[in-house]
Amino acid sequence: MVRADGHGPDDPPDAGCADEARARRLVAAGARRAILSETHCPFVFFVRRPVLAPTPPSSRPSGPLANGGPPVGTVAPATHVVAPAGVAGPSASGDHRGPRPSRLRAWRDVVVASDPGLGRLTSAVQLVIALTVTIAIVHVFMQVTHVMWVDTPTGAAATPQALAAAEAQHRGVTLLATLLGGLIAMMSVFAVMDRTPREQAVTMALMPVPMLATLALSVELAPHRTVGIVVLALVIGAGTYARKFIPRFGPRAFLYGAMLFVGYLFGFLSGGGVQEDQIGWFALVLWLAVAINLVLKLAVDGPLDRGRLGRIARAFRARCRGVASAGVALLDATTPRDRRRASKLLDRRLTRLNETALVIDGTIADPTGRDLGSAAFHAHDELFRLELVVQNLGRAVERFSACDPLPEHREEVRGWIAALAAGRPELAAAAAAGFLERETAAPSPLLEAVPGEVADRLHHLARLVTATARAVETWPRHHGTVGEPPRTAAPFESSVTLIFGDLPGSALVGAQAATPDEGRRSIAGRLRLDPPAQLAIRVMLAVGAAAVVGSMLSERRFYWAVIAVFIAFMGANTSGEQITKGLNRVAGTVLGILVGSVLAHAVGHSSWAVVVIVAALGLGIYWMKVSYALFVVGITIAVSQLYEQLGEYSNHLLVLRLEETAIGAVIAAVAAVVIFPVNTRRAATFAARGHLDALADLLDGLGERAGAADGRPSGPVTGHAAVAGAELSGAAPVADGTRLSSAARALDHAANQLFATTRPLRLTPFRRDRLEHNAALFAQTAHQARNLVSSLDAGAATDPRVAAEVRRATDTLAATIRTLSVGLGDGEPDGRPRRLDAERIAGLDRVLAAEGAPTDDLARVLLRRVDRFDETVAELTGNLTSRRTDRRRAPVAVPAT
Repeated sequence: MVRADGHGPDDPPDAGCADEARARRLVAAGARRAILSETHCPFVFFVRRPVLAPTPPSSRPSGPLANGGPPVGTVAPATHVVAPAGVAGPSASGDHRGPRPSRLRAWRDVVVASDPGLGRLTSAVQLVIALTVTIAIVHVFMQVTHVMWVDTPTGAAATPQALAAAEAQHRGVTLLATLLGGLIAMMSVFAVMDRTPREQAVTMALMPVPMLATLALSVELAPHRTVGIVVLALVIGAGTYARKFIPRFGPRAFLYGAMLFVGYLFGFLSGGGVQEDQIGWFALVLWLAVAINLVLKLAVDGPLDRGRLGRIARAFRARCRGVASAGVALLDATTPRDRRRASKLLDRRLTRLNETALVIDGTIADPTGRDLGSAAFHAHDELFRLELVVQNLGRAVERFSACDPLPEHREEVRGWIAALAAGRPELAAAAAAGFLERETAAPSPLLEAVPGEVADRLHHLARLVTATARAVETWPRHHGTVGEPPRTAAPFESSVTLIFGDLPGSALVGAQAATPDEGRRSIAGRLRLDPPAQLAIRVMLAVGAAAVVGSMLSERRFYWAVIAVFIAFMGANTSGEQITKGLNRVAGTVLGILVGSVLAHAVGHSSWAVVVIVAALGLGIYWMKVSYALFVVGITIAVSQLYEQLGEYSNHLLVLRLEETAIGAVIAAVAAVVIFPVNTRRAATFAARGHLDALADLLDGLGERAGAADGRPSGPVTGHAAVAGAELSGAAPVADGTRLSSAARALDHAANQLFATTRPLRLTPFRRDRLEHNAALFAQTAHQARNLVSSLDAGAATDPRVAAEVRRATDTLAATIRTLSVGLGDGEPDGRPRRLDAERIAGLDRVLAAEGAPTDDLARVLLRRVDRFDETVAELTGNLTSRRTDRRRAPVAVPAT
């Protein structure tokens, strides 16, 4: 639309490549450049070094790009490009060498990127420390005080049988005490989520109260098995319903509800090991464990939590380098299969990059209870700009590689991207700047011979590389602050909602889907049951059924089926997630039985069993967020070792555990689809509507920004300044005081919830509906909307004609998207979207070109982005409104920048 030949930098990957044969002939004639090294550089840590010297005042642009020197990513003249000491810059011959990182640094980066904030690792370490210290101290306490021990027979009563019985009683009571201490340690690590020491102390001091209440109740009902099982179901239902009070009492409401279940199950399954007169002593053990873990939380967990934000920032930088390494893989791909695999790798890493950015944005609002004030706004803006430029760089590399460029150009770009992946942005910036300077001064015959589309993409990539290098160098290391942040009276409020420090996944939309609609004639609606009440009833009935069926198999071990049901509903918000979790538990139990059997025979009855138990639990916790099946493997190994020490281990016992677990998983799956089911597709529809509503709100903000008279200069901004401004501009507030970058974060947050909710649907082998098919299009709308934000923030709509066209376009697109959202809720989306006048946009672009605005002028880039966004919205609307969706994934073009 923007070039004379009809192509532009944002066109599909295969556009403009028809003249490649002529370029190949020139290559055969000898017009070649030096080929970069083939060294593949896995991503390692970036090194903060000065990259580009400041631009002289005489060469700085005026207007909004002049504040504080040249905009981030602007390339200084060749005489001002400074190579770091000991590092050779680009030579005159164009020869470059990519850095080769050490394996240790590469592996360290892999660990940091795979576990943002090291949350899984710190949780595992906290659990191992808490369990080890608590069990050791409680064991010593029992050995020294002999509380609840029967007197050892003496004299004539000291028969071998009497001595053995007394020793067994001592060992049994000590084991029960250490188990209680271990339970307190586990709950303290995972369920005490208060942010201040005072709140943590209050929460932990009250932990034993609900546990002791149900423990006493279970001791009374232990002789009455049938009544005890009924009360067990009721207690679990009450504990589950306690989550209703989380908005009022905070996370401690969930904790105390869980303690009700733990206390009752512990006493009911003790088999008479807990007597009524011993409850006071057990209370002493519980508060001793609470005191131990409170000290540990203040001494160990506190410092770890305070450093969490910095660790997440390091993970974000590592994932930026992961995107660059995926770009290197794309450039190295030689076959269509390799290109598809590399493209999927790039998609995954871009998704993970966005997830990390969302966690950081939600954390800086109030990290560990300490308000960062105006520094939070600065960190928010810096994060948005850095993520955007890295996202655009990844997509630009994908488009460039799809055009099948000349080997010389492919190797030159590979050298830039490999330097970024290796943590050497100064080398990438120097090489890209040298290329731009050489080609600007005297275009090479090789570049003149290739199609104009390829040349444009090559120049665009060079500018993006310099912008990325600048953004990486200025990315803050300490809570997102560099220099003096802008002052503001209003506190920063993130658009991202975190639950226990992590993204909510499907939790929020699952609660919406579980809320009965006023017009629906459902049982939950007629009974006016809110989501917590529905879940409590579902869990209560499922636990009762599991206890009955499990008792038929084994009256002593039925609790394995009960626990399987209870766990299946914890942290799973839709029917699909609950069924998937049950299946993962069965699979993990099978693998855990195999590994646990080998370790039980290898370790035997020795003190090493404690090490195996703690290590298995720690590894299980570390992998829990990655794979629930691996978590169950660790739990099963620990249980195998525990029964070996109790003298009850046998292969039959492990098989019985598998059978009881399978019973619980089947009952949980049936309950998930029968008793007040939270249909996964219904939840996905809510998530899709949330995405579309957030997109429409962002378009409204874009329209207001375009229509606001901000007094920015109307002259064209081109070249390096155009790329730097479009990709790395700050997010100035619009008229109503909000930030477009915050609205873009809200859109990203909604997109993340949509993808998390539809994950079970993507895993099923059965029919997939329209939402799963168009997941890539939803992601593309979010990416293109972020680019619209960056263009407007850079002043692309200062021309009144462009501003009016953008305002008209955003109003039309917002109306179309809201109509689609309402239609999804009614089940009948409108299939007649309002399209933009493409010829009108093209005509304005031609007028700007005739006035001397080059292809990379910000206004022309904005018009291309608006046109491309309209095409994406039209394709998404058409797919969602079609009566019959193709079973294959809808074809999606690479998101344009």
